[in-house]
Amino acid sequence: MKIIYRTDWQKIKERDQSKLWIDKNENSDEILNKINFNYLKNIDHNSIFAYPDLGKLYKFLAKFLKLKIDNVMLVLEQMAQ
Repeated sequence: MKIIYRTDWQKIKERDQSKLWIDKNENSDEILNKINFNYLKNIDHNSIFAYPDLGKLYKFLAKFLKLKIDNVMLVLEQMAQ
């Protein structure tokens, strides 16, 4: 049986710049990073850091489903695995 060891995150180790860094869910693609940063510059900070106003969504759903807005309720359901 082969024993698997977890990397010690407390020890800082210089990483090889010529290799892809995907061990920590990283993306080092410079072109993709530029695209992402351009999109992020145009996003209102409130859209990222504040809870959304769900009033518009409730009104839309009520109209779309032909229900009274008082009869619309959004819930988050997670199924046990």
